[in-house]
Parts: sequence; C-alpha cells; structure tokens
Amino acid sequence: MPEPKKPLQKWKRKMRQEQEAAVSIYPHFHCLVCDQMVEKGQTYKTVRKSTNKSISYMAFCSKNCYEEYAPKPKKKGRSKKWINYIVLSAVIILLLILLFVFLFLFA
Repeated sequence: MPEPKKPLQKWKRKMRQEQEAAVSIYPHFHCLVCDQMVEKGQTYKTVRKSTNKSISYMAFCSKNCYEEYAPKPKKKGRSKKWINYIVLSAVIILLLILLFVFLFLFA
C-alpha cells in the first residue's frame, strides 16, 4: 500500500531588513540602569531610530537612553550660506562697477 502523501508546507519568505529590525534588538545600546533592568529580567521597550549608515537602525532600551546616548544630528551651518550670499553679491557689485567704468571710458 502506498504511503500517504504529506501536505506541502507553505513556503515562507525570508524576512526583509525592515522586518528583521522590528524583531531583532541588535545592535542594542544600554546605560547602566538599563543593564540592571536586563539582568533582573524586567521588560523594556525599544526606541528605534533609522540612520543612513550601514546599520539600518539603533535600538535603545528607553527614550531617556536614546536621548542621552544617540548620536546627535549635526546642525548645518547657516554661516556658510550667508558667506556665500555675501561673496556672490560682492562679485556682482564689482562686475557692475567694472562695466560702468568701461562704459564711461569708451563712450
């Protein structure tokens, strides 16, 4: 008598990076208080922050730890923008002065 066929198992997709990030807590950074919480087996929630680097996210055990230990985004300097405007306006003014000088000399 032939053996009964086993039902085919459903094919599972591999988790994508975003799904893995939601499941996994690594890389995970802790402060001393949170390390003690983990040692005691207390539950903690993670606060995730996506980055543009090779690691897709960084997880911290609490919002306080995230605010304390997360790398702060660097503020783009507004001074560079204003310096560029000042230099550009100075060049335009010099060109206008040269234009008027040549017009009065050759006119």
